[in-house]
Amino acid sequence: MLGMSTLVVVVATVVGALLGYAFSGYVADAFATLPSEAGFTGLENDFATMYATVAGTGIATGLATPIVSGLLTVSIGQSVIGRRATVSEVWAQVGRRAWFLVGFSLLLGLAMVLFITVLVLLVVLAFAVDPGLGAFAVLLAVPAYLVGIVWVGTRTGLVPPALALEGQPFWSTVARVWRLTRGSFWRLFGIYLLAYVVVYVVAQLVVTPFSLVGGIALAAGQAFVSNLVTTLGVAVSTIALTLFLGSIVALLYIDVRMRREGLDVELAAAASEQPPA
Repeated sequence: MLGMSTLVVVVATVVGALLGYAFSGYVADAFATLPSEAGFTGLENDFATMYATVAGTGIATGLATPIVSGLLTVSIGQSVIGRRATVSEVWAQVGRRAWFLVGFSLLLGLAMVLFITVLVLLVVLAFAVDPGLGAFAVLLAVPAYLVGIVWVGTRTGLVPPALALEGQPFWSTVARVWRLTRGSFWRLFGIYLLAYVVVYVVAQLVVTPFSLVGGIALAAGQAFVSNLVTTLGVAVSTIALTLFLGSIVALLYIDVRMRREGLDVELAAAASEQPPA
């Protein structure tokens, strides 16, 4: 369970860091346009490489997170009935659904971008009509954004494990999860919120030492060492946090199905059919 999930996150981290490094030149051009008072003069390339690799790593691991959630769901599902699934068995089930999992992540990200774009356009139009109306639109847009993110994220958070485990068509699975989470919003939201608070605290504890070492290396003129240490810190924290959050989502998926569909009865029957260890 942990080995394959870690491998997926490591591969995503390396690919994201390499892609970020490849595009760091464009980021350096953006830093070069900043005034000298910003403090980036002479360090544009160093900061660009650091920010680009971190951004690339974040995007790549964001796309890989649904795959990790699927892997953990299949593995935990087998563990619930007292069976230890092999790596090949887990990947055989999740691998053929990997594009669905990545596609869902991309689709969700695109939906959020469109939502933000609509809100920004509405605010701009409001300011064009009247500055007071624009300020009022901002006051409405910010909570609307937060509510939209929370609502959609909570109602669709169980889509990756469902895509990995159930083997149904993409849109049918999304609609099924939407129905499955109906009436469970606040409980799911509370668990997600607690999990993300824990994740944030752990992330700070893990990343801070790497950030300090990276900052010292950058101040000493060792840009390569600084970027390497920073990327390593992001990778370590991402592995730990992705596995933790993926396990939470997998267990929530099983829990919701137990509450709504009596999955516990099916699992008990499946467990009784397993040969003794």
